[in-house]
Amino acid sequence: MLPLPTPRNFLWILCACALSAGLWAPIHSHAADAISVATLQQKLQAPFKPDAPPQIAITSFRADFDQQAHIASLNRSKDGHGKVSVRFNANAPAAFRWDYLEPEVQHIISNGKKLWVYLPESNRVMISSIDEHLKDGDDPLLFLRSLDNLERHFTLSLPEPPRSQSEDHPGDYLLTLTPKQDSPYMRNLTLHIPAALLDTAQPDLFPLAGVTILDPNGNTTVLRFNQVEINTAPAPEEFMFTVPPGVEIVHPEPAPFEKQLD
Repeated sequence: MLPLPTPRNFLWILCACALSAGLWAPIHSHAADAISVATLQQKLQAPFKPDAPPQIAITSFRADFDQQAHIASLNRSKDGHGKVSVRFNANAPAAFRWDYLEPEVQHIISNGKKLWVYLPESNRVMISSIDEHLKDGDDPLLFLRSLDNLERHFTLSLPEPPRSQSEDHPGDYLLTLTPKQDSPYMRNLTLHIPAALLDTAQPDLFPLAGVTILDPNGNTTVLRFNQVEINTAPAPEEFMFTVPPGVEIVHPEPAPFEKQLD
């Protein structure tokens, strides 16, 4: 069956701060050939640097998202969509809230210390500590924690083709991140960087159009972001969760990734 909603696999949704690399055909152009990893890295990292100028610094964002999860062994896909809000915290895990509206209502919330996965239809909430997920080499949050310095934990490369031709984001530049230490959750991820980020100086442009996560079993999780708003100054209460009366509370043990896909 398709992946069950657990704290471990939903943490990977943040790397969205995701579009399947196989869905785009090549765009052959001199501009695509000329772009370098260093240029893409600099443009992507600049707003998240601790010393980023105020006119480009990104401290939070909210957006609508569309997601497609594809299970390679079953050749099945499952679509979803909802809303996301993220607040970046200096020298600390980000706070986030993912509200799935379809296919099932789900809420994945963290204040940077605790993680809640609330499943209203199951009348259940799973609660765990973010500290459980922040071990080097076994950390689905590495990408989110590395936006200011991607080379800290990843090897960066240009995929083939180096640009996308999707209907939603034609011409996006692609940048592949491969973890330097083997991860049970990810073989690599491919970032989709808006072409306008390199063509113009737009201080209000979010540097990610989408991301594709490829796991060691060949499964992909694809996220597309739209209606993005940056520096929305979300209130701390947005990243807290109060368990409703009568809801079952579960404190799950982290499970191997492959167990979630059987």
